[in-house]
Amino acid sequence: MPAPPEPMMAVPVDEPFDDPEWGFEPKWDGVRALLQVSDGRARMWSRNGNEISTAYPEVQELDRLADGTIVDGEVVAFGDGRPSFERLQSRMHLRDRKRVAQAAIDNPVVFMAFDILADGGRDLTRLPFSERRARLERVVPVSERIQISPLTIGSGRALFEAAKAQHLEGIVAKRLDSAYVPGRRHPTWRKIKIVHDVDAVIVGWRVGSGGRSHTLGSLVTALYDGGSLHYIGSVGSGFDQRSLQAMEELLGLLSTEVPSLTPDRVPDAGEVRWVRPELVAVVEYREVTSAGHLRAPVFKGMRADKPAVECTMDQLV
Repeated sequence: MPAPPEPMMAVPVDEPFDDPEWGFEPKWDGVRALLQVSDGRARMWSRNGNEISTAYPEVQELDRLADGTIVDGEVVAFGDGRPSFERLQSRMHLRDRKRVAQAAIDNPVVFMAFDILADGGRDLTRLPFSERRARLERVVPVSERIQISPLTIGSGRALFEAAKAQHLEGIVAKRLDSAYVPGRRHPTWRKIKIVHDVDAVIVGWRVGSGGRSHTLGSLVTALYDGGSLHYIGSVGSGFDQRSLQAMEELLGLLSTEVPSLTPDRVPDAGEVRWVRPELVAVVEYREVTSAGHLRAPVFKGMRADKPAVECTMDQLV
C-alpha cells in the first residue's frame, strides 16, 4: 500500500482564545506521524512520506485495527512526566531491530493519536472534526503506549495556562466543523506556542555560512553559576540586517583573545571569536536539554539595563 497523504498542518497564531465552536488540545513536542493499517500490520509514516515503522515497535498494538484505517498523531517520548524531544532524538534514527527493541524498553515512546482520516478504507476527511474525533475514540484502543490526545471544548485560554504551567510546547485549536485538508496549512487548525526567554551573556560569535558567510552567523551564550560562566548554546536565528550590523559593531569593540569559557565545553570552540562578557541578549527558547543547553534558541534583542553578572542559571525553566 502506498504512503498515506501528507498530514494537515496548523497556522501559527499569537494568542490563545475561547470559542465554543473550537476544540483545544495540548501541542506535543514529538514527531508527527500517520499510522496506516494494511494486511493486518500497522505501518507508520513521517510527514514527508518516509516509513518509520521499524523505529517504533510500540505501535504494533494497533495491528488489530481494520485494514485501510489511517490515524494521525504524534510519537512522543516522556521524561519527568512531560514530553522530551531530547529523549525522542535517541529513537529517531534507529533501524537495527535489536537496538530498537532495547530502546523500546529503556526509552519507550507513546503514539498520541488526535485524528482519523480513514476507517476500514472509508474516507473520513470530509467529515467534521467533531465526528472524526468521536470515531477516533471508538476505534483506537487506548493502552500504556497508545493514547488519545485530550480535547477541551471552548476553553483555549485555560488550557494554554495549564500547558504553560506544565512546560508543554503549546496548544492546538481545531474548528469542530472543519474537514481534514491533507498536505495543507489551513486556518481551521491553529497552533499557539509557549516559549520561554532568558537574559544571556554573549561570550563570543561565529561567522555564518551561505548568505551570511561574511557576517555574524551565531552568538555564543552563557550564564553565571557560582561565579563561573557556563555555556548554554549558540543562537543563530532571529536576526535581521539591521540587528546583524549593530551586533557586529558591538562585538568588534569587545574582541579578546581570552575565552570566558573553558573551550573544551564549547562545540567547535576553534571557530569562536571571543568577546569580553559584557553584553546581554534576550534569547527565546523552547526548553533546556539535560546538558543545560537551550533548544531552538532565537535572538529577540539586547538588554542595556541589566549587568552580565546578574544573568544566572536559575533563570532557566
